[in-house]
Amino acid sequence: MVPCRLEAPQTKVTGDIIEISWNERTSDTIPVVEYNLFAHISDQPMLIYQGTDTSFKLEKASHGVDYRFSLVARNEYGSSELSLLSATTKLSQESNQTLVLQKQIEILLKDLKDVDIEFEKEIEKVADLTLRLVESETRQRELETKLQQEKSNSQKEIAQLKKRLKQVEDQITSKRK
Repeated sequence: MVPCRLEAPQTKVTGDIIEISWNERTSDTIPVVEYNLFAHISDQPMLIYQGTDTSFKLEKASHGVDYRFSLVARNEYGSSELSLLSATTKLSQESNQTLVLQKQIEILLKDLKDVDIEFEKEIEKVADLTLRLVESETRQRELETKLQQEKSNSQKEIAQLKKRLKQVEDQITSKRK
């Protein structure tokens, strides 16, 4: 016994993709081995899917085209009658605009992620430069402190040498007298 006639398939449009789905035949006593899905464009049926799945995605559908779909179920004894035609499915200009906007948003989000990554790299560079600057300033203060200490020590040494020189001069002067 051939399968019973199927109900018309349902359609769902997302962007330029039409998803066609149908109910599996479970009431037949002999299992379906294959479904044949036809697209009716300008009333000419064209086979677009053959298989066991109960859904099919028609990608890159054309805008301005009226799509209608029908099904045939096949078992080991033959094929069912052609199902009723689905409701007319037509991609609207709005769905195309939505798809374009979605793609633009995806691009912007990727660009934003790239900018965020670059910004994080720049923040790391600034943090590294800040650390190096702080280290340089600390080293500079240490060197300035050391220089001041050496200057102070040198001044003390000069003062001591002048004092000693004065003492020597005084001794020489007192010996001459």
